[in-house]
Amino acid sequence: MTCRHLFSILLPAAQTLVWAAPVYPQAFSGDTPVANKIATDSKRWSAARTPDGQPDLQGVWDAASMTPLERPLELGNKEFYTPQEMAAYEKKRAQDLNRDRRDGSADADLGRAYNEAWFDRGAHLASDRRTSRLIDPPNGRFPVMTPTAVTKYGDVHSWLA
Repeated sequence: MTCRHLFSILLPAAQTLVWAAPVYPQAFSGDTPVANKIATDSKRWSAARTPDGQPDLQGVWDAASMTPLERPLELGNKEFYTPQEMAAYEKKRAQDLNRDRRDGSADADLGRAYNEAWFDRGAHLASDRRTSRLIDPPNGRFPVMTPTAVTKYGDVHSWLA
């Protein structure tokens, strides 16, 4: 190994350590507004606020769930699964959505071209065991569009045709 090759490996590593050194203590110090709030008032919690007083909703929000938006037609007006139905549904849905399968035709395999690493659908139904996220109307399905809405939808999406 030549000195030049060794230098090309060690220099980036050294730079990384030097640049990270001042940041590391700050990242784990308790000197942040949230940490100070927790330290001074551990019994009472209040939501963080933006400078203009609005709730601070920054962060990562994950809504991954196997609970469908609309209730499947075969469930009719059934609002909740039993624990046994929930387990069976989760097992079947996980199999149906698994893009790592290699069964079926070549076209089906091509349709599942991206593996599960690219999808975050959730692995379970919501803890309340609902059959759909929609709760109103009671059938858990979107209402039928009015003729005016169908026309407007067609106009807006006409560029797709």
